[in-house]
Amino acid sequence: MESFKAVFLAAVTACIACGKSSTPSADTAHPAAAPPVAGAARPSGPCPPTGEWAICSLEKRMKNAGLVARRITPGSVARAGFSAKPVSYALGRDSRLDVFFYRDERALARDVAKLDTLHGVPFGAAPDTASPPVWIRSANVAALLFTHDPREADRVSLAITAGPPQPAR
Repeated sequence: MESFKAVFLAAVTACIACGKSSTPSADTAHPAAAPPVAGAARPSGPCPPTGEWAICSLEKRMKNAGLVARRITPGSVARAGFSAKPVSYALGRDSRLDVFFYRDERALARDVAKLDTLHGVPFGAAPDTASPPVWIRSANVAALLFTHDPREADRVSLAITAGPPQPAR
């Protein structure tokens, strides 16, 4: 009887050992991407993720958020208090988004320090609209959203404040 148990255990062990599949399991089929090697090429293309906002990355984010933002051409005129000229978008029927792209966050911070962020104008200046814009800021971008639709304001704010596309680590 002891020899039967020994043979049985040996057979079960052999079956388990031989029964493993040579194909990787779902957990190992797609291993995590390895970190980039120093000196390796960075992702390129029309809109590489750099950690800073660019016009193409903002437009892609708006599209992915289900927002239909149509760039207004010709571009908007300079706005008092902002050293960057805005890129303007029409949203829906009567909403407008003015986006100010800065070279970095420090340049944006210098302008913001001089602005009444409730109205999007320099301190002491009269607001140019009846209702104040929604002020949105993320990384190197400041945006003023002129809308009466609170749902649209939330969607645009969330799309931008989620941050710019980050480079691969």
